[in-house]
Amino acid sequence: MITITPAAAARLSALIAQEQDADRLGIKIIATTSGCGSLAYSIAITEASRMDKSIDVSGIRLFLPRRRKRHAERNYCGL
Repeated sequence: MITITPAAAARLSALIAQEQDADRLGIKIIATTSGCGSLAYSIAITEASRMDKSIDVSGIRLFLPRRRKRHAERNYCGL
């Protein structure tokens, strides 16, 4: 489960709205392995790729790479 706080949703919406192609953009959650096999997460404002699953959380379009989805959905994103 991914949760975005109301304050984070408002801020992300404002950031996305500033982009010229905002109607196609969302937040991509990127999981990478770091030291000892633990996972590190980052986010980017971008378009979805063919391999991404798109979900809506608190009015924000999230793009989850299918191969990492199971990791991202277990974490809390209270930006």
